Amino acid sequence: MHLNKKTERGVFVKHLAHQLILEHIKRRVFNLRLPRELRMSLARILGADMPDKVQGQVSQEKNEKNMCILPTKTQQKIDISMLLMQKTRLFTVWQASVS
Repeated sequence: MHLNKKTERGVFVKHLAHQLILEHIKRRVFNLRLPRELRMSLARILGADMPDKVQGQVSQEKNEKNMCILPTKTQQKIDISMLLMQKTRLFTVWQASVS
């Protein structure tokens, strides 16, 4: 992996470190949950190695798939009425058993 014998040790280590963290930075640059300043710094570090925005769109689609779908108002009303019916039935059964 060493480029040549004339390369200084510090330059080699910096190059190796950049190669090792490149994939991680590419993933994080499109993470919308990170602060904008951090994403801009990561993009500046990547420079020419910046991936296409297609990867960013894929991560947004994954986030949309994980979003919670809330029930509609009608469904909430139906659920509440079903709970009330069950409650009155249980109360009626309990009242009959007590007396």
